[in-house]
Amino acid sequence: MSRIEPVKPATKFRKPFRTKRNSSIAAVVIVVISVVAINIAIKQLSGAREYLVAAGPAAEGLPLNRLTTKTISLNLGEASGDYFAAGAKLDGLELGQPLAAGDLLMKRDAVPSNPKNQMVHLAISAKNALPSQLEPGTRVDLWAAVNDGGGQFGEPQVIAQQVQVYATSGSSGLFGDGVNKIEIAVNQQLVKPILAAVLHADAISVVATEGVG
Repeated sequence: MSRIEPVKPATKFRKPFRTKRNSSIAAVVIVVISVVAINIAIKQLSGAREYLVAAGPAAEGLPLNRLTTKTISLNLGEASGDYFAAGAKLDGLELGQPLAAGDLLMKRDAVPSNPKNQMVHLAISAKNALPSQLEPGTRVDLWAAVNDGGGQFGEPQVIAQQVQVYATSGSSGLFGDGVNKIEIAVNQQLVKPILAAVLHADAISVVATEGVG
């Protein structure tokens, strides 16, 4: 009596194209993961971290949560704790001094916001064109020539010194056009003479005295 051999299941047929495509995808995924892992390892070995820098000029008193920033990768070593890392919480803080574009945001530049002692922001129009390259943080003097009501103006007199520019018509501020418009940040005691000159239609001139920083 002959022996009956068991029937073996048929071998599953795989399409060569599908196998090749899956292998290519897997290879690409492995390469991407390897590159990311290498970059992370390099950063860890070099001690580099992401820190905040000012994207543009910023005036003193600007709330940090309104500061436009970008990040830069640096190895600051033992000084790393003196700077704001990317993702740091900035609520309740404001700039204690002006920043230029590209300045690293240092923790000593930040002071707690005090609603009772905030600078007053005034928007004014100057009689003459503003100084060139005026930007947030620039210190200016304000001069006013008294309007006699008949189209004539007296001798210019200084009404405020070392006033900080908060914004101009060319930057983010209260206005959109007009080259001689300016937003300033002033202490409470300077508000009255400046507003008096504005309401009296005196001829106000802006004289730059120093730049950012």
